[in-house]
Amino acid sequence: MDNFKTASIGERLKHWRTQKQVSQLDLALDCDTSARHVSFIETGKAHPTRDLLIALAEALTIPVSALNNMLIAAGYAPQYKTTGLDSIEMNLVRGVLENMVLHNGSTPSLLIDPLWNITFSNDAFIRLCHCFIGNAELLEQQPLNLLRLVLHPQGLISACTDPSQLYRALMSRARRDMTVQENNPDSVKLMVEMTDYKPEQLGEDYMIPPQLMVPLTLKKGRDIISLSALTATLGEPLTITLRELQLEFLIPADQASQQFLDKLMQD
Repeated sequence: MDNFKTASIGERLKHWRTQKQVSQLDLALDCDTSARHVSFIETGKAHPTRDLLIALAEALTIPVSALNNMLIAAGYAPQYKTTGLDSIEMNLVRGVLENMVLHNGSTPSLLIDPLWNITFSNDAFIRLCHCFIGNAELLEQQPLNLLRLVLHPQGLISACTDPSQLYRALMSRARRDMTVQENNPDSVKLMVEMTDYKPEQLGEDYMIPPQLMVPLTLKKGRDIISLSALTATLGEPLTITLRELQLEFLIPADQASQQFLDKLMQD
């Protein structure tokens, strides 16, 4: 869809149903309604109730921010509130997240927002970047962005033994993430920049299905480490802010890699 800001509720529903590859009949059966009614909603001939709209969105597993926008487009109050991570009511949650990231020993860990900006990271991640990144100036940019740190030609990808696989995995995931940004100019700008970093050997169709863990082997001089990148979300929190945050953990794939990280933290 070219412009989410002016899209009708029907256009939004059809967009997400098409994205999820769900037929009108299957969606209708999941929501105890008829395919004809779903069709009428999409064409603007019928207006959904608030409860039906929420049911349709949940059946399609639409991100909560997109559900809020659909409700607003339909003339209803949003279901979820947006609460900044720095707000007073989020102090406890922020403390828990910081503890998970900052006190995770020698395992590189970080928390990113919907635009892949790093909210905070631990010392192990920063040391890993300094060890393998091609241009240390990338670590001085603000806000620090994980996609840029990894996929910039002088970023971590420059030390990756299989840069094409890494690029495919991250860009496929990033494109799925950016779908919910609804024409956010910052997300569009970021994806254009990342597209410019595409390895020459990759063709136009490089999207791959989601992966539970992405293998990552970094090599620079005599230093080599094998990791598995694991992403975790926060389940079904009550605010958009928490729902859109993602925890990133770089798990050592073997004993030698664990020893490398332990030594890195001692230097």
